[in-house]
Amino acid sequence: MSRHSTHLSSYLKSRREKTLNTDNRATSSPSKSTVSTASASAVRHKSHGNVGTKNSNQNNGKPTSKFSKAGVDFILPPELVSKIFSFLTPSEILVCARVCKCWNDVSNEMSLWLRHYNLIPRCVRDSILPNERTSPTFTWKTEIINRTVLHRNRKVKSILKKVKPYSGLPAGIEQSLKFLSLKWQLDFRDKDGNVYSFLNDDLFYFATSTTARWCTIELPPTPKLKSLLISARTAVFYHRDWKPHSDSATRKSLLISFELKDLKLSKQNCASEDEMITLHTVQPGVMVAVWKHSWKTGGELAWVSVCFHYHQLLEKILRGTTESVYRPPPHQPTLDDIDPFYGLQRYSATVELRSQRKLFWGNHYRELYQKSFDEDGLVLESHKEQEGMFTVKTSLPWKTAIFKNILNDMAVLDVTLLDEHKAPMWCISTAVKVAKLARNEVDYTLLDGESSLVEYQDEVGRLRIHLVWMEDDSQNLVKSLEIQLRKDVINKWFGTNY
Repeated sequence: MSRHSTHLSSYLKSRREKTLNTDNRATSSPSKSTVSTASASAVRHKSHGNVGTKNSNQNNGKPTSKFSKAGVDFILPPELVSKIFSFLTPSEILVCARVCKCWNDVSNEMSLWLRHYNLIPRCVRDSILPNERTSPTFTWKTEIINRTVLHRNRKVKSILKKVKPYSGLPAGIEQSLKFLSLKWQLDFRDKDGNVYSFLNDDLFYFATSTTARWCTIELPPTPKLKSLLISARTAVFYHRDWKPHSDSATRKSLLISFELKDLKLSKQNCASEDEMITLHTVQPGVMVAVWKHSWKTGGELAWVSVCFHYHQLLEKILRGTTESVYRPPPHQPTLDDIDPFYGLQRYSATVELRSQRKLFWGNHYRELYQKSFDEDGLVLESHKEQEGMFTVKTSLPWKTAIFKNILNDMAVLDVTLLDEHKAPMWCISTAVKVAKLARNEVDYTLLDGESSLVEYQDEVGRLRIHLVWMEDDSQNLVKSLEIQLRKDVINKWFGTNY
């Protein structure tokens, strides 16, 4: 057994003993509550409508404080609570509003929010009319939150007005995501009703996608887990200059949700592995790593990574809710009865190969040409003899708080395929296998080097990239690109009947 394997076995053993002790304590307690993990990145949220606050804890078990028996409102009268609240930030007021009904009522007082009125953005202030300010029925807390979010979303839309001509995507997506003070939250629910929540440890931006990583997560074995959810958390409170509060409450939008039992994770069905982990691409864009030596006890998660393509990402973030994923309306085809080759030509694409944090190679294809069209679909290719070169071998480095390694046969593929109207038709951001080709599968009449194939396939079509490692030059040559679109997909997108 290698040094890394020995270290990993000891680490997993200590984690199992720690989990066992925690389970024994939980079994002896009659209450069932949301579980807080030992990870520094773990946080828990309890929604106030669709707005949550940072680092807010919840406990659904029986009260243990001696003050709770008498009632907080009895110990602290509303007048004193209101005076204390006047020294708090808006986000801190929202946290306190969850303590009891009395504190929630105090948090709606006009005097509290008038103190912050001149510190919020001007357009939000101007939206509150004079008769509303003096109305006794005006709910200051709710209205300031809702109107700030409304004007924030309008500001995001103004940033996204320009469209990049090559990728067909809005030009200011990265700027908008940073303006929203975006954080990604990973939630696991187990079969006992416990919830484990983590904020992303890393966040990386690329030309057409973004990647979030959770490097250290401490959870029970995978058989005890029920579901996985990934949500976006965006800032609610802003200063006058539209800079988000450092402690701002957040609005939560669900983007990914699935049951872990449907994934059928096992050591045998992994996409890749090294001496410490097995990697599983549970759905396009979502990577889950399991400690290799933990499969004897059912498997324990090591880290999680998710890649989001920018296409329609902001719509899902701004319009999604805590419980449901926003589904954009389906594409409506633009009909053309004149062109006999409508839907079969003038495609363009942007393709990138990268790791989770570093770009290896990227290329824009102004036009992809028809290679063939039959019952299997439309095959597109570039007429270039070669597509470019890059000086590193494709790989997928990973890390946790303690361990790190490299998966040499994996990479992340980003693809944006535009139709002849320059509308995004096929958008991909996911981990892919980089498979070495046998010598009898490669034509070496022109090139002599180690050949590999990057291949991705889904319900839209298939993409293949042929790579050749030139040992003398220490460079990877991108030999060819081939994209195949299914015939039924073309007919549905363009309204044709091929």
